Amino acid sequence: MMIFPTLDSGNFIPQKMPVRNLITKEIHRGSKGGRTGCGYNTNIHPEHWVDDSGKVSCTKNGCKKKVADEQTIGA
Repeated sequence: MMIFPTLDSGNFIPQKMPVRNLITKEIHRGSKGGRTGCGYNTNIHPEHWVDDSGKVSCTKNGCKKKVADEQTIGA
């Protein structure tokens, strides 16, 4: 699993990458070896899941973007 650290008060905090389901081709919020934002367990058939740097494409609750994330100020 690829982890991108960020600096927080001098400590590195691992950041989770989205994961792609190779069967459905959807990209989910979450991490390989755990659960996605919408509840899929990536430990079941782990060969179906890979880390991905793409944009989350799953539209289910927990994975999809919040409306506030998509709005821009002054638009």
